[in-house]
Amino acid sequence: MSRMTFSPARHRYRRLSLLPVLLMMMACGESNRTPAGPSPADGIQDSAALFQLITQTDPLTAYTLFPNVEEFTVGRLNGSEAHRPIVRVSINARALGALQSGRLPTAAQFPAGSIILKEIRPRADAPATLYAVMYKDVGNTLAGNGWLWAEFSPDGSVGYSVSNRGTACTSCHQREQGPLNDLVRTFERSVNSHRTQDLVRHIGTPIVSADVARGPGFARAPRSTDWRSSLQPHQGLLACHLEGCAI
Repeated sequence: MSRMTFSPARHRYRRLSLLPVLLMMMACGESNRTPAGPSPADGIQDSAALFQLITQTDPLTAYTLFPNVEEFTVGRLNGSEAHRPIVRVSINARALGALQSGRLPTAAQFPAGSIILKEIRPRADAPATLYAVMYKDVGNTLAGNGWLWAEFSPDGSVGYSVSNRGTACTSCHQREQGPLNDLVRTFERSVNSHRTQDLVRHIGTPIVSADVARGPGFARAPRSTDWRSSLQPHQGLLACHLEGCAI
């Protein structure tokens, strides 16, 4: 019986011949894996991706009504009339988690992934005709002042693209208390807002018509009352605040 001898050259040949098989098996394994989806670092790249986010990935139907404000209000705030006539503002869980007692802590900002969504309606009991969206993503090249800004019809058609970087939005959001609240001005609609309370302390309890009365501390008067005469010289400031303009 002949004895088999070990050949290093033959052993190396066998290892090399198995290499293509191993590579093929590894490739098949990779192709059968479930895609993990885009990394959060990829960010929103266009308006279509943002609309998909608010309707599928993080659907607006699960958002919470913005705290401490009326559910429906006139869509005007300090001169801006971009969204009329009725608005309803809600926020996603990420944004809600940043609030303390319904307020954004002093000097704080909303975390990445926060969504502020305003529904614009012809009347309170009618469906929304437009969605105005703020999406927090400071590092995104499409961001304006740390937010992505967009408007959509409910069918997904784009009214205002994220590619505009909020150039038509930020000027209003930087007014009044906007810079103090990470450009989210809905805080100014709060019935407990500091601005409302300061005005009441400064000019007393005004007589406000039933058409514009908002929240506690404001006595209602008959519609025939000329409430503006009782607010001189502050009627413009107070009426604007009460009637409501930006997200």
